Amino acid sequence: MIKLYNKASQTLIGEITPDQLKTLVDYYEEESQTDQDYWINQGDLGFLEEQGADEQLLSLLKAALGDAEDMDIEWKNA
Repeated sequence: MIKLYNKASQTLIGEITPDQLKTLVDYYEEESQTDQDYWINQGDLGFLEEQGADEQLLSLLKAALGDAEDMDIEWKNA
C-alpha cells in the first residue's frame, strides 16, 4: 500500500492502492521522476470526480481537505 500525507504537517491522510496512485500521477504534474508531492484543491476534486476517479480516493482527499481550499499532499511507499 501507499501512504498519503499532508506534506506540511506530515499527518497521515490514509492509504491508497497503486491504481489510485496512478490516478494522481496521471492527473498532477510531476516536476521530476522523484516527485512524490502534489498541490490539490477543491476544483481538482470536482474534475477528478467528473473523470470517474475512484470513490475511495475521492473520499479520502475530500476528508483531508475539509474546508481548506488547497493543500500539498505527498505519497510514500508503505
